[in-house]
Formats: sequence, C-alpha cells, structure tokens
Amino acid sequence: MRVPPTESTQTYNPVETKSLTPNAIQINWKHPVDFICCPQQITDNPLKTYMENIKVGKVFCKNDFGESTILKFNLTEANELLVMCSIHIAWKTHAITKISYNNGVFYHNNIGVYDIGDEPENIFESMVNPNK
Repeated sequence: MRVPPTESTQTYNPVETKSLTPNAIQINWKHPVDFICCPQQITDNPLKTYMENIKVGKVFCKNDFGESTILKFNLTEANELLVMCSIHIAWKTHAITKISYNNGVFYHNNIGVYDIGDEPENIFESMVNPNK
C-alpha cells in the first residue's frame, strides 16, 4: 500500500492558488477548479455544513479539463473533511482532498492522485482512522 508522505519523510512546501470558488483556496493543485459543494454562507460549523452539501455520486469539483465525482467522504478526528473522488487523469483513477477552514476560507489540500493499484480506499481509511 502506498502511503502519502509525512512531514518526517519529505520536505513539504505547499503551493496555494486561488480557486474558481470565491471563498476557497487550493493547495497543490495544477489548475483552478470550482468546488461545487463548497458553502457560500458561513455557519457556526462550516465543515459540517460543507459535509452536508456532499453526496456520493455528486460532482465535487470541475474546470475546463474535467470534473471529479465523490466516492467517499468523512470528517477526521482533527476536524478536517476528507473527500475521495473518481478522476480521469491518464491512468490515475482516484484523488483525495483534505479540507480545512480558517478565517472565512476553505482550504482544499490535494493529498494525492492514485491508481487502483495504490489501494486508494486503504489510504483514505488510514487518514480517517490513523490509530487503526
């Protein structure tokens, strides 16, 4: 199983870019996207509101190059929203995004893109439940 790099195994220099969604920032994405489910009205619990907008099978994000479809999502113990999507980028079939919220902005961190041989479901579950 391929596990995403950790701070202890790799130097991490995130690249932030503006999203096509007004209150969203993308971290480590090549092209700006529109996050379809991202709340525009901020509530007392913004990540919970975001999670309520997400449904399996719904489009998560899109741009001129394509779109990704939600396969799984979950709120982590660290109060971050994880979303695994179906994608079509060369031989890559899955992408995992970690969403956090700070000062009126949703941060969408591209954790990685994977093919089925990388066991993306196991990677996702290990991120949701790191102590298992």
